[in-house]
Amino acid sequence: MGDATQQDAARAAATPSPLQWVLVSAWAAGGLTLAMRRGWLHQARVVRWRTNQLGDQMIMVCGLLVSGMVASVVVTLLGGSAGGSLTSGASLLAMLTASAVTLGAWLMVRQPEPAGTDTRSAMPTSRAVMAGLIGLAIVWPWVSLVANIGNLVQSALGGATPPDVAHRTLDALREHVHEPAAWGVALAVVMLTPLTEEVVWRGAVQQALKRLGIPRLAAIGCTAVLFAMVHWNAVPDASRLSALPALAMLGFALGWLMERTGRLIAPVAAHAAFNAANLLLFSMLG
Repeated sequence: MGDATQQDAARAAATPSPLQWVLVSAWAAGGLTLAMRRGWLHQARVVRWRTNQLGDQMIMVCGLLVSGMVASVVVTLLGGSAGGSLTSGASLLAMLTASAVTLGAWLMVRQPEPAGTDTRSAMPTSRAVMAGLIGLAIVWPWVSLVANIGNLVQSALGGATPPDVAHRTLDALREHVHEPAAWGVALAVVMLTPLTEEVVWRGAVQQALKRLGIPRLAAIGCTAVLFAMVHWNAVPDASRLSALPALAMLGFALGWLMERTGRLIAPVAAHAAFNAANLLLFSMLG
């Protein structure tokens, strides 16, 4: 009886108040209206992605398979296990080696821009970064709404109460917060992980799908779904119904930023800001 009461109290605490629903919904509607009025949902540019199909395949293999194998070897050598609790030092070294494999492959297969290439079709770097941050501000309430709706559905189905932290990396940081390497993990989550993941997903996967003849929006959508599903094991079981659809929503926005600006730096900036904001919220949870 006590456990049921505690679960009901946890569900009530995790459920947004009516005022929160109204504010987030207004934010979502206002951001979308602004984007439509300013034409930010149109006028997609030519993407500056300087790899060929074979290069994209190499990046995908290294980013999704080889990097994970290398990280597992590193964890094993440090005396840990991929499914167990790791020290911050082990986590940091695993993240660094995995990212090095992916980014190394990207640097190897990148091709110089052909002489005489008109670069005016791609947005300048500073504007692309700003577009990424504005894009995140517009999509953030939609991500929040999708996650909250998922929580409501799970609650209606009588599922387990989602934890307050919906990512295992954040749980690991909380467990090892007093270790010096935890700061390195936090920096990697904000600065390195967004670059690595965007190279693989909005770069290699999304552009490879387009080269196969898949329409732009379909390529963005397929990439977003795959991006969310890859996080299956990184999300606690009780959070998947809310976190995975929310990640797919975020992934779609990141994919559109890539196509809208023509620059990878736009989704990288948005992704980095998203991770930083979540770390800030996580720190506020204590």
